[in-house]
Amino acid sequence: MDTCWPSVDIWNEFNSSIAGRLIATRPSAAVCHAEDYDEVACLTAKQNWTVSDWRTEQPGAYTGMLWEYGPVAQCFINTIREAACQQGYVPRYSVNASSIEDIQQAIHFADEHDLLLAIKNTGHDHLGRSSGGMGSASGRTILRAWNGTTTSCLRTDQAMRKATQR
Repeated sequence: MDTCWPSVDIWNEFNSSIAGRLIATRPSAAVCHAEDYDEVACLTAKQNWTVSDWRTEQPGAYTGMLWEYGPVAQCFINTIREAACQQGYVPRYSVNASSIEDIQQAIHFADEHDLLLAIKNTGHDHLGRSSGGMGSASGRTILRAWNGTTTSCLRTDQAMRKATQR
């Protein structure tokens, strides 16, 4: 992780402030790969891979699957179990916000730590601006913080400009 990325202790403190609603987000196919392997979850993922309602409910999934894949070591659903499964473009953390206070806390945390924050919702943006992380699906809000890569050390406005210029 970048040196400007919040430490594990800071993330844990934030998680406590939002009643444990912080989710360590992984790509939706991660359950079919080595360290995250779960036979039942993998079978469920394979059966529902192209079902948009299922994908919307997964914190690490996007309806536009290309937004899950990174430039290398993509996490595909139909590769061998031992194949690499990197974080890709999936944010490192999400918040399953259930109240206005959760949303306020997440926005404050993102601002305080210069994190790019986006809303995951039932809409989409083909430029990927909605893929960073805050979302409203099935009556809940998912707030996402980008993983500790090149955009994490930029001020939020710089990171948003960079993300929209891709």
